[in-house]
Amino acid sequence: MSHTTRILKEIASTEEYQSLSSAVEQGDYEAMFGNYTVILERLKGGKGSIEESIENLPLQNKDEHRDKFSRAFEQAIERILPVWSQVNQRLVAGLSNRGVMEGEVFAFGKKGDPLVKTPEGTIVVLSGAKLEQGDRVKFRVVQEAPKLKFGRTFEVNQQNFYFLLTHEARDAIRESLSYIRDRIRTSTADSEQDSTSELADLLQRLDEIEKLSSTLQVDERERIHAQANSYRSRLVVRAAIGMMFDFISQQEEEDIRGFYQDGNLERERALSALGLFRRQTYEGTAGKLLAGEKPEGYEGVLSEMKENVDSMDSAMQFMEFESAIDEVLPRAKRYMERMDRMFSRLAGRARQVAEGLSNSGVIDPEQINLAIQEAFGEDVRLGELSRVFRTSKEFVSLRGSLMELNRKLKDEESLLAETTFKPYLQQKILQAFGS
Repeated sequence: MSHTTRILKEIASTEEYQSLSSAVEQGDYEAMFGNYTVILERLKGGKGSIEESIENLPLQNKDEHRDKFSRAFEQAIERILPVWSQVNQRLVAGLSNRGVMEGEVFAFGKKGDPLVKTPEGTIVVLSGAKLEQGDRVKFRVVQEAPKLKFGRTFEVNQQNFYFLLTHEARDAIRESLSYIRDRIRTSTADSEQDSTSELADLLQRLDEIEKLSSTLQVDERERIHAQANSYRSRLVVRAAIGMMFDFISQQEEEDIRGFYQDGNLERERALSALGLFRRQTYEGTAGKLLAGEKPEGYEGVLSEMKENVDSMDSAMQFMEFESAIDEVLPRAKRYMERMDRMFSRLAGRARQVAEGLSNSGVIDPEQINLAIQEAFGEDVRLGELSRVFRTSKEFVSLRGSLMELNRKLKDEESLLAETTFKPYLQQKILQAFGS
């Protein structure tokens, strides 16, 4: 057994090395720092004793032997003390990220300040540092002049040890959280659902964030998990609601196509009618008829009737038109309000499904879609319809007010579509409300 192997195996069998391994598994950075430091000093001592023996050998190329030994010693550390080596590699990466370098004091400036060199050979003045020539020291450059740089010594202590070891994970987490936050904020206000590929990417990033945070301290890990869970919930809820409305709309369209198998024209007219669960048809109707105090087309019909008032009968028709609109419009609005309530209830159900999936850490959009399809069968949809209208008679009466409104406004296209849609509608009313 070589001298190097014997020294390293002795260190590997110590209580400090076993404690270091346990501390790494538990994420106990305080214990990690103490044991890492003790082992570091033992490694320095063991390496120094071997280098001293090399110095005493009758060799002409001692520098070459020292360099060869140094490389072999580092490789042996990786092999025999893998836990310590991994911690050290993380620490070195953290120091590099902070701009920390290591050098040897080779001289002193005019004011007695130690001088070291960067790896590129630039001289750095360590103002105020109390060091001896030959001391190795960690330092950071804080000011640059044309010919010199000025730096400060840097000490690895218990306070900064944690931040140095976890900088890569914390930087990656911070970058991913920032990206996800920006994607959520910049999504269009009327977008209920992200594209499947983007949603999958964002959910995957959230999963990776939680895995990366496993190396952090408990309080920071819990804070990151809470933030990731909040983002996941917002993404999944928005996606689930969008998927739900898409699904129930597609199901109704397929159902209509199956109902009107024998006539293409009837099928297209029925599809153009105000549906039951196709929310987009309600949004269009609401914008057309109910956005203002009077429905779209009202002023045109009214103006035409005014121009044609040339008898008592036409004058009576003009007044009846105004009173009829004033009577039927509130009922049409009540119908739309009831349907809005139904869509809100359906969205609430989708939210519940989404929250359950979010809490389980879902990362696959297809899993969300399948859960939505399972949760929104026709019995559920018709059940929600029957809950917002007390009876089928009330539903038919309020929906009929929309047809009456279109009749008064001479919207023949909507009247024809509703008439064609009526047989299908009657079937669904029977399923929802019974006889």
